[in-house]
Amino acid sequence: MESKLLAKEELIDFLPQVRDLYKLSFNQDMSEDYFIWRYMENPIKDLIVSAVLDKQKLIHARASIPCMMKLNGIEEKTISTTNVMVHPEYSGKGLFSNAQFFYEEVIKRGYKLVWGFPNNLTHRMVIRAFGFSDVYEIPTMQLDLGGRERAIIPECETDHQFKMDYSDIYSSSLLNCVIKNEAYLNWRYYKNPLDDYYNFVVQNNKKVSSYMVVKRFRNRLNIIDMQVSNPEEGSYLLDVAINYALSVSLDMVTGWLPRHAIIHSLAEKRGFRNNVPITYFCILPLTGELNISSNYGDWFIQMGDFYSY
Repeated sequence: MESKLLAKEELIDFLPQVRDLYKLSFNQDMSEDYFIWRYMENPIKDLIVSAVLDKQKLIHARASIPCMMKLNGIEEKTISTTNVMVHPEYSGKGLFSNAQFFYEEVIKRGYKLVWGFPNNLTHRMVIRAFGFSDVYEIPTMQLDLGGRERAIIPECETDHQFKMDYSDIYSSSLLNCVIKNEAYLNWRYYKNPLDDYYNFVVQNNKKVSSYMVVKRFRNRLNIIDMQVSNPEEGSYLLDVAINYALSVSLDMVTGWLPRHAIIHSLAEKRGFRNNVPITYFCILPLTGELNISSNYGDWFIQMGDFYSY
């Protein structure tokens, strides 16, 4: 058996096998367009897909997304959301130990942290077997819209393609967070081949001070990504979300609105309450030099940082 990190040309050759392995592992299809978008069109331009081959047959793969984060005030290379796939014929044969090869290779590339959102089936494994640490179990805040009427507020501007200037959004952040410039936001939301996202902004001369990305899902409006510079703009954008949900006859508004952020108390004032689903957030520092906090109060994590949303 051979373990390797795939180059872009190799991944294209193995793509049919990767998609088949994904279907066998998760019992769902991943379209070619979605796979290419998720793993090959990331603006960081670094492909991180490892493979275990048995005579050119793909039997195990780890597909991860590189992203830049601000950690302890410094921009660092990190890896998020690893899909681990194993061919059922090779289950129980120790292929999960391939994680050590994977981590050694990404450390060589300068990555400092792996982080993600394991589900109830994989959480115990990533904690006990792979050495991850729990940061938090993130609740979903929910506002039921029954009996509520639309507020009278100024019409909000939109920038669904993220063509404005977002450079000030993260420059003063004191919390650990994903760094999202225009290229990242355009790729993550506008170019996503599966979902439609809507981006509401507060801006001055095309420089954005606050924004809110939302997505309709069944009977609810998910606040996917919300960054605000002050309480006034946060209040306004929450009212925009509520008005929009009412205008399209949805039943509720939901989001990850961290307890230590401005938007949490603003949401509570409007009637948002903690609810399910509750999502694990875990981290694994790759080098001893990275002294990263496992206190959720030192982080700002949003639904959009989890690629299932």
